[in-house]
Amino acid sequence: MEVYTPENKAYYLYKRNSTSENNSHAILTEQDVVNIRNRKKNGEKLADVYKDYTCLKEGSFKNVWYGISWKNVIV
Repeated sequence: MEVYTPENKAYYLYKRNSTSENNSHAILTEQDVVNIRNRKKNGEKLADVYKDYTCLKEGSFKNVWYGISWKNVIV
């Protein structure tokens, strides 16, 4: 049986490249990420902004805050 069919490759290529709200597991939208990073630019503290996004674990929030995740969103 051929495991690496074109359909299978296309499916996993899409899953790997869906790093935004197209990802079925995404909790935030691109607008949420823009809001978080704008608040950071305006000088708000991480802890204060995190209180509004408790749907995320703290580590995931820090990744958004520091630009480690959601790299495709530029503010």
